Amino acid sequence: MSLAPRDDALRKRLRTKYARLGLPCGICEQAIDYTVAYPDPMSAQVDHIIPIDKGGADAAENCQPAHRSCNRAKWNTTPTDYAEPIEAPRVFVTDRVW
Repeated sequence: MSLAPRDDALRKRLRTKYARLGLPCGICEQAIDYTVAYPDPMSAQVDHIIPIDKGGADAAENCQPAHRSCNRAKWNTTPTDYAEPIEAPRVFVTDRVW
């Protein structure tokens, strides 16, 4: 676990920028629905391309948009650790309103 402080303002700015531009997931390369809210697995997150734990910077140049599920699957790996894009899992809402 990283003990380095994270820049929350940077992440907010990047989330807003990614949503405005409609950028796809940098991991699975599929479209992101930026209206889906956390904690949905398909919600948007800011992913560090090179994890902070592995020496990556907490800077815009080291960030990309990602689905929450893709970001969790990638976890603490670098781009050289995975060659193929990670396929986003299919998620079905099973909650019912009676």
